[in-house]
Amino acid sequence: MSHPLHILVGKEFMSVKKKSKTNCELLLDPTCGGSQNLPFFIGNTKSNASKITNVDLMVIVNNKVKIVCEIDESNVKPGHIYGKLLSLVSTDKCILKNGKEYKFDDELIFIQVLSTEKLKEKSKKVEQWAIIEKSIHSNFSTFNGKNIEYYILLGYSKKFTDNKKLQSILAGLGC
Repeated sequence: MSHPLHILVGKEFMSVKKKSKTNCELLLDPTCGGSQNLPFFIGNTKSNASKITNVDLMVIVNNKVKIVCEIDESNVKPGHIYGKLLSLVSTDKCILKNGKEYKFDDELIFIQVLSTEKLKEKSKKVEQWAIIEKSIHSNFSTFNGKNIEYYILLGYSKKFTDNKKLQSILAGLGC
């Protein structure tokens, strides 16, 4: 199955990372051009029962998860959008296949890239997403001990339209 927006976003993160002079580490799942899944767990035990979600991409700063990016090319309904955030912030850490563990930074940035490709001409989805983004800023700025900055960025299979916004977010980190 092809994931063109995942690949575009992964390349954009890699491009910004290459220009960086800091020690940010970029991890991508296979749909974004990486080589491993990025699973998050509740508790200290790595098991199918405690695994809650996989993310598409994450940035590690000082051995902690600083940025998580989820890319949705098809399911862009409100319940799915909220669910991605809630399932992630309910977890404790990422444990990779090799056993390496990453806990969250105290200040987590969650970026959700949504595809505009399949929207109908008069769709109100982009307007709805702006309302969701504002709602999340108001209601979920802190959750489960994590301070959360939340962004919705837009794109489609041939163009990641919010790449300047992404560059600005990453520049603020020094990444």
